[in-house]
Amino acid sequence: MSVARKRKIIGPATRTIVPYRGVRGSTDQDSTEKRIRRKTEEEVTSDSEEESDEDICTEIVPGKEQTVSLPLSPSYIKSCSRTQIKSTIVDHTWKIDQFMCLPNITSMIKSPPFPDTGQYMIQIDILRQPDTICVLKFCILTSKTFNGSCTTTIMLQPARTLTSRFITGGISNKTLLLEISTSNFQIHYSDTLIVHCKLEYFHELEHETTRMNLIPSSTVFSKDARYFENLIFDKEPKDEESIKFVVGREQYFVSKKLLWASKSSYFKNICRTHEQGREKNMTKELTSNELQTFKQILLYIITGSVKQCDYDMLKKLLTAADKYDVLALKLTCEHYLLRSLTIENAVELVQLASSCNAKFLEVHSANFIKFHTKEITNTKEC
Repeated sequence: MSVARKRKIIGPATRTIVPYRGVRGSTDQDSTEKRIRRKTEEEVTSDSEEESDEDICTEIVPGKEQTVSLPLSPSYIKSCSRTQIKSTIVDHTWKIDQFMCLPNITSMIKSPPFPDTGQYMIQIDILRQPDTICVLKFCILTSKTFNGSCTTTIMLQPARTLTSRFITGGISNKTLLLEISTSNFQIHYSDTLIVHCKLEYFHELEHETTRMNLIPSSTVFSKDARYFENLIFDKEPKDEESIKFVVGREQYFVSKKLLWASKSSYFKNICRTHEQGREKNMTKELTSNELQTFKQILLYIITGSVKQCDYDMLKKLLTAADKYDVLALKLTCEHYLLRSLTIENAVELVQLASSCNAKFLEVHSANFIKFHTKEITNTKEC
């Protein structure tokens, strides 16, 4: 029974009860009694509603243990974008046998339509000059003006290049591709003339963006991160219980509750098996290279933040966080490493992520490699 309800019961009366007297026969008296009963019932109902309102309470039910996730909205966004011109290339070769016989037959010749759509053709205008000299004008025939480029190369078989020309911009019907004079080249009647035309026409601009939402360097997790909420202890450590870690020449006193809150299976096992009053000497268990990273792990558990580390130290710390199963620190290292992601170290980071089962780092590093495939390939070749 609530305190409010108790006050209702033991407190002074708040309404007057009118006693019933006389014989129930008079109409006036019946009316008066009915009004009194109605008023009394309304007051009782009103009091019941007040008691109900005062008895309402919110019960906090412990939730399920949650997976590791960063508590704050990202405020460090790393992104890069690329714009490409979408185009189609048409590479067409036209061979004309015994070409020098044509000036005696016709003043113009057209190629078969190309490609499959038949949108383009090449036209050669033959202008006769004195002394059997001819001027040859190569034009493109197109049903639709387009923006692009065209490289036209004139050759004689076998693979003897006479001349070549490149044009770009708006290309419309009967645009001049190339002009040559037979006086500059020795072309025999039996020679095969080859016209090679490489067209590229542009469609649209294609934009592509890759984005990574990363945590800011000032983020502190130990006090308000979700993975410290709703902790369920199989044997809950007391507030005053702590473990003394000896790491090299330094000592760290870490609360068992903080160790347990890290959700690390390694540190949970230490909490279960550690004898109160004994120190945990890590100096003999760790190599000289591991001492510094283990200190960083203990500092992270105590303070909830990562001390400023360089790129190489972050890689070591990620490996150590995976080894000792400190998932929150592991995810933090993944975020910080992605801030240093470049074309030069992308492959290294995706390999590191794979070895540490660091999915966040692996996914974003792989996307970065896919986005910069050409640049990364060229870098490796160099």
